[in-house]
Amino acid sequence: MPSDNKIIEFFNAINEDLQRQVNEITEVANRLKAEQTRKAKRDAKKQTDAFLRGETAGIMKSCGRRVAAARAGAKKELLERRAVLEQQAFDRAADKLKAFTETPDYEVFLAKSAQRIAANFNGGEIVFYLRRADEKYAEAIAAAVPQPCRFETDDEILIGGCRAVSESSRLSADDTLDARLENQRDWFGEHSGLSAHVGQTGE
Repeated sequence: MPSDNKIIEFFNAINEDLQRQVNEITEVANRLKAEQTRKAKRDAKKQTDAFLRGETAGIMKSCGRRVAAARAGAKKELLERRAVLEQQAFDRAADKLKAFTETPDYEVFLAKSAQRIAANFNGGEIVFYLRRADEKYAEAIAAAVPQPCRFETDDEILIGGCRAVSESSRLSADDTLDARLENQRDWFGEHSGLSAHVGQTGE
């Protein structure tokens, strides 16, 4: 039977793919920031040249509008690029997770997941929720946990894994692959933020 390390390595590979996407977005952001800086300098030079020619009327306002428009355009471009990269990354991750559910390791993953959940519940019957395709693993899960348990299908679980509710304490836990992937989406958003890159012209 595969070790926990094998399953951890599987999820680490997904994390590495997401990190590559973060790096690509950061590279795009830095390039756009540099373009903004160059444009601001060009606009400043044009303003100076115009001033020297005596064309002072409306120069400051016009220059400010051009710089603001350039920044807004760069931010829009980065947001669109980020959305595309993010969706591509998570589509690939979802496909990998779905493929994982077709391997022998997946049954082991479900059993260990159920064990971890049961260890955090204070006795009593546990209701495990599985996707319909995973009902065949109910017996293996039941054998892995010490508490009595029953199973229900949950059509909202699209990728796999399980969630559970303790009947006695009403505690709940969600260790579905769907939830794990969504948690990575939150991490992705935090690490590919725009505030540090867009809207500033730099030195």
